[in-house]
Amino acid sequence: MVRKKLINIVEMKLDLNRRNNLAQPLKKKYETVVFWGYSVGATVAWLCSEYDGIGAAAIGYYGSRIRDYTDLRPKMSVRLLFAEQEASVDVHQLTERLSCTSGVNIEMGEGAHGFANPFSRFYHPESEKRALDWSFKFIETIWTGEK
Repeated sequence: MVRKKLINIVEMKLDLNRRNNLAQPLKKKYETVVFWGYSVGATVAWLCSEYDGIGAAAIGYYGSRIRDYTDLRPKMSVRLLFAEQEASVDVHQLTERLSCTSGVNIEMGEGAHGFANPFSRFYHPESEKRALDWSFKFIETIWTGEK
């Protein structure tokens, strides 16, 4: 049920009212909004990046469904981290296509989809640490305004 709801979110195109309803409560409460998601949540973060003014950045871990939205042009900085081994998509082909997108930085993590999830059978502690270090450094650049 939850997965179906998430997929519905991914499949819809957010109109102006929905974008504002999503972002306004967050922007009132927090100085900086970063959309951070894993798997289908990474695709949601990717979709949110298309809209100007709703957040400062987006981070996505192993968002294989991004393959359906490669023509999207982010309006915020985006960091995507993919697993080297992904059953549902050719990661190297996807990252090659996305690497040409302005404002998008891509990293590859050793292991398979789920490498950053300690409850996954594909958990890879070293890759998780590198991914988190990389993600927090990225957020630090958002806060400090560095490029």
